[in-house]
Amino acid sequence: MSTVDDLLARKEELEREIAELKQVERVLGDEIVGLDEEVEEDVTRIDEELAHHQYFDELIQNLMTEGIRQVEIDKRLRNDAKRQKRESATKRSNDEYDELRERLEPAIRLENAYRLGGLTAFPVNDPQAGESDRFLGIRFDIFDPYSFKYTSPHYVILRKDPKNDLWEVFKTTIPNYVPLGTLAYEHLNDDMIRFAGHVRRHLVQLQLKKAVFLRLQEKLESPSGLDHDLDFTKISVNFKDKLEIVLICDLYRVTKVMATYIDPEVSSVSKQVEILLSGLSFNDFDEKFLEVITSVV
Repeated sequence: MSTVDDLLARKEELEREIAELKQVERVLGDEIVGLDEEVEEDVTRIDEELAHHQYFDELIQNLMTEGIRQVEIDKRLRNDAKRQKRESATKRSNDEYDELRERLEPAIRLENAYRLGGLTAFPVNDPQAGESDRFLGIRFDIFDPYSFKYTSPHYVILRKDPKNDLWEVFKTTIPNYVPLGTLAYEHLNDDMIRFAGHVRRHLVQLQLKKAVFLRLQEKLESPSGLDHDLDFTKISVNFKDKLEIVLICDLYRVTKVMATYIDPEVSSVSKQVEILLSGLSFNDFDEKFLEVITSVV
């Protein structure tokens, strides 16, 4: 078995162990809930006994008081035992988690190193899959230049159709505005790496567009404002209640600009703004936009 197959097999084994530990954690959590319910029942029963016997005559009451005192002592002992059991279960769970994390840390570090490249594949185990079903997962890790962090990863789960032995998109978290179906039709079964690369390129460019316009939104001074659609294809900028600027964008640049004056004093610059902004790429677009606007308004 090749090194990659060894890693994938090891990853699958580690995922099973993690799932088993999570099951143990759920069982212990249910046990803790049950113990808490028992404690509450004990407290309620004792309160009822106290209420019932407070009307006895003095002799009977003294006898009952001693009995109730013993009940309270027994209750405290039981509660202490239950608390110790909970603490022991929690400690055991934490120790098992720490032991598992220590044991898996080299594999986690290795996986993270692979994921820095932004594109990784992994085996998919479907309990309901038949013997002829084959699945493959592709994970896309995208860095956000606005927050300087990686975003939540996107996934594409592929399934090989046993009828024609061709891969198809089975499930995905890729946004609808990424042309996944078109890319799969054009590249998936001819060159899977090219297919994955095209999908990632869309995601990277979309994240870059988002970062650029979010930075621009922060730099606009009141009463200026910015609105956008989901994939930042259409962006509307109100500049100090003087100009309304609509930017139409593709993945890489501004393809069309429509500037409408709000303040009659800037009516003559609308066409100039459209010419200067049209065709600009997203590289430092926020700074270029402000330079253009402040130079003409």
